[in-house]
Amino acid sequence: MSRKFITAIALGSLLAASLPAAPLRADDRDTARALAGIMALVLIGTALKDRHDDRHGHEARRAGPGSGPQKGHGAPRSGHIEHRPMPPAVRKMTLPQRCLTVVQARHKTLRYMGARCLQNNYRWSAALPQACEITIEGPRGQRRGYQAGCLKRSGYRLNG
Repeated sequence: MSRKFITAIALGSLLAASLPAAPLRADDRDTARALAGIMALVLIGTALKDRHDDRHGHEARRAGPGSGPQKGHGAPRSGHIEHRPMPPAVRKMTLPQRCLTVVQARHKTLRYMGARCLQNNYRWSAALPQACEITIEGPRGQRRGYQAGCLKRSGYRLNG
């Protein structure tokens, strides 16, 4: 049942219970009391309606720049999933995929992360393990980087 219907029934029953079984004789004092009771019921009903409208009529927002609607009670539901940022400990161990370079060298494949790319795209590049650092000789000179397998064994992973 709807809330409006239940409210109407409740108000009607309160009104019926307040009426006496004897024939009514209303003087000015009784009329004033009846009007005061009706006004009290109207004020209570209006306050309840306003409270209900305040709860469900507004969208909850987080404080801060660029914040979207909160997920949870009272939030609009849609098929869109809002992605959260990774926690700092996980973000620190995730390397950018774009820095991975795969080189075919004679009889083996070398996978390494370019040092300059990591400096430009990874905030914690200075903290990478020195044991994984390598120097590669190529047609354009020497390049510094980090072995991808060594970084993986050290707990790092690629995003994507």
